[in-house]
Amino acid sequence: MFKIRLLSITLIITLILVLSVSGCGGGNDEAGGDIEKNSVEEPQAGNEQKNQDKEQKEHEEPSVTVKNWRNPTEINEIVKNFKELEWTWARIKDGKETDSTAVSYRYGGSETVKGSDTNLLVFVVDNEKFKLWIDKNGEAVQAEIKGKIIPGEFVNSAMEDMLSGIFWPFLMVDKVGIREAIMETTPGVEWTATSTDREQFGDLDAKVTRIEVDLGPPITPENKEGKVIWSVGDFDGNFQMLVGWEANEEALESDLSITYTLNNVVPR
Repeated sequence: MFKIRLLSITLIITLILVLSVSGCGGGNDEAGGDIEKNSVEEPQAGNEQKNQDKEQKEHEEPSVTVKNWRNPTEINEIVKNFKELEWTWARIKDGKETDSTAVSYRYGGSETVKGSDTNLLVFVVDNEKFKLWIDKNGEAVQAEIKGKIIPGEFVNSAMEDMLSGIFWPFLMVDKVGIREAIMETTPGVEWTATSTDREQFGDLDAKVTRIEVDLGPPITPENKEGKVIWSVGDFDGNFQMLVGWEANEEALESDLSITYTLNNVVPR
């Protein structure tokens, strides 16, 4: 069964601030401008026909593909594949949401910092913004939290826990082996694609297939079962990723249910 450890983002940020007491410089100007979004208008009649074709196709028998799977669990993966991502996860008890966390990521561009070529990543976690400059190896060169610059050596010592908290939903996708379970038979995992629809994720829309999953041994302890719902988004064949999941109490060995929802995606 899946043991869940949700890291406190506030605690992680506080940890980095504590590590910075060696005396660091002040903040710098925010880097990275707005990301340009280009659109091409098509004749209205053509749009109507495309929409009709889409609706007809999406009401066919549900199916799912994971040929071009994207699931950012490493810092360089998110830089390579995404300009923007926004997601939330929430804990549910007795049918009521007890708490939730909203995370957004934006690629801020490339900069030279302390003589190193870096990529700037801008995160907002529950309205708390922090910036992270990483080199080509994914190592932190520096970070900025609440206007305070923190050297890379201090950031790197807390990087693993910090990123585990931020990327927790994607790490769970990897830990459970969702892509592998869809592609091939996995002992203890039985799934059925139950419905397909079109959903919007910022400016992109995707075919979203809802998958109901029954978990049993050896995934779960003997005589234990769990249920999970996976929602797989196929962005017109360009890439696929898990855009939502719900795990019940039995699957988590907890008195809480957990939900994850992808809200916005801008690929690179």
